[in-house]
Amino acid sequence: MNHRGSSTLILGANGQLGRALRRLLPQADFASRAEIDVRDPRLDSSRDWGRYDTVINAAAYTNVDHAETAEGHGRDPRRQFSC
Repeated sequence: MNHRGSSTLILGANGQLGRALRRLLPQADFASRAEIDVRDPRLDSSRDWGRYDTVINAAAYTNVDHAETAEGHGRDPRRQFSC
């Protein structure tokens, strides 16, 4: 991750959108999933978020077929949910 005194942080830096943003915003700080996992419940305490004026979440789950399953939704397929 770079630290050039930027006030913008882009998450998902190694994904398709993150790589495109690197070209458009080279002065920003970038973090890959290995550095900051947006699914981590300790995310709020994992970084000094006050250091950034802007955080762009470019992280994405791109396994569409899996995402559309109950497992991909993080639900037990045997449980019934009501809205």
